[in-house]
Amino acid sequence: MASSDSSGSGQSNSWLLDSMDPSKRQGIVADRKLWLPWSDMPLYPSPRTSARPDATGPNTDRRWFLAALYCTLYFLPSFGSFMLTIQDSTVRHLYSTTTEAISANVSYFLLANSLSTFIEPWLMSKLGMRRTLAIAASLNFFGCLLRSGYGWTEPYRTTWWSMEVAGTILLGLSQGIVQCPISQFACTWFPAEFQTEVTSFIMSFDNVGVGFSFFAPGMVWDNAEGLPKLLFLATVIAFLNWIAILLYFESEPPKAVVVRDPDAMVVPSEEAANATTEPSFWEFWKEGFGLLAEPGFFQLSAAFIFSATIQNSVSSYISITLEEDFDSDNLIICVAGFSFWTLNAAMALAVGPLVDRLKMTRPWFAFIGAIHFFSIVTLISIAGMITAIYLTPLYTNPLKPRFIFVLMCIIAGNFVSMVQPLANDAGLVCISNRHRKIPVPDENLVLSVLQLMANTLSSIFVDMLSYYESVMSPDYVFIYIGTLVVSIGLYMMFTTFKGSLDSAKSNRGGNYGTYIRSDGTMEPNLEEQETGRLLAPRITEEFR
Repeated sequence: MASSDSSGSGQSNSWLLDSMDPSKRQGIVADRKLWLPWSDMPLYPSPRTSARPDATGPNTDRRWFLAALYCTLYFLPSFGSFMLTIQDSTVRHLYSTTTEAISANVSYFLLANSLSTFIEPWLMSKLGMRRTLAIAASLNFFGCLLRSGYGWTEPYRTTWWSMEVAGTILLGLSQGIVQCPISQFACTWFPAEFQTEVTSFIMSFDNVGVGFSFFAPGMVWDNAEGLPKLLFLATVIAFLNWIAILLYFESEPPKAVVVRDPDAMVVPSEEAANATTEPSFWEFWKEGFGLLAEPGFFQLSAAFIFSATIQNSVSSYISITLEEDFDSDNLIICVAGFSFWTLNAAMALAVGPLVDRLKMTRPWFAFIGAIHFFSIVTLISIAGMITAIYLTPLYTNPLKPRFIFVLMCIIAGNFVSMVQPLANDAGLVCISNRHRKIPVPDENLVLSVLQLMANTLSSIFVDMLSYYESVMSPDYVFIYIGTLVVSIGLYMMFTTFKGSLDSAKSNRGGNYGTYIRSDGTMEPNLEEQETGRLLAPRITEEFR
């Protein structure tokens, strides 16, 4: 079937192949790899067209299916690790353990998370995205399996707590791997018109997992008989996700047919080819932390840490603050915690498309202006939460200050959630014109560095605050005041941003180096066709 290209020529690829001189056909790249369950992919996809939001085709359906698998894989570790801290009394009764041991279990999760984030770049360079995520899915499943124990049966005792700890560590290792390639997945499978939306949506599922831990077991399955059943159900979901990723996940879309002149191709020298082979573990992180010297990237990293700090500190004390300072029941705690986290996905779907439209024409407004807006609203909301805590002693009925606290909490949680994906995408644009010392995909490089810094520094900050949580009255108000002070400092760092976002216009919204066609296939940029690289434009030229 003939289809029109972007210039309206109306010629099909099959006609073009038949009319070519045989000596030129060696320059054609065609990937005929079939992929279940969509095995009827056309051999000669339609010519290059603009990636439209209403595009249809076998690969457009596939990429949303893969995004759903990715979201599930990111959801499960957060859900599994935080459900125990929210049901402290039930867990202590079930496992015959202590509150300190339960808190330490979360610390093990965060430590494992940081460790696997540190090694993820090495895994990606050696194994690729598909195998790396398959390892993460395996860790997630076996972690859930260890934690589920006997599933529907009774014998949960002290000796089984060690298996709970081991399972939580595996979940932390899984999530540390999963959280790094999100941007690379979005930029490989989706056109520029979707990339911020998809990145922010997938990143929100970490938060959705925490939010659901307030609902279940917060409101259902919250006793010593129901919690094991919930753990077993999580194991079943993790198993299905594991199998689906092993069978169906692909690192990249199939390549579209690309016609090029073999005489114009540049073959890299042996020296250049050796220079572009897999960088070592330490070379990657040297390149990664070197990004902090790029104009504007340090300020964007401060905004990323700003978001993680607020999320970790505020969410850790929502339940106990509502219980101790506002005399709230489980329903109020569930509504506050669930809404603080879960509505993040809706925020991503609402804001992401707007940013995707604006970033190609007004990148400063789309990225920097939006980060300013969401950060300021978040800071005002935290100030409102502190005000509500101080108003509580003035009311015999804490209903009004509690309503203010819960409302400000929901606003803060959902507005601050957009800062991380915006800072990540702006960081990609800022560093696009830098001189690269090693050939690495920018998408994985940027998000790995930001996640490692944010998770590590915010965890240390929350642990430091916890030692002084009772130094002020009312209870726990020091946590929110300390969070506000540190967050204002990080925001002031961000206000000094002076990086360049001009490449967002010339590169159609990002430096992603791939052109995703309307039928979902991938067409490499002209400057990258010599090596077939997917990401990070200009790498071929620099290392030739």
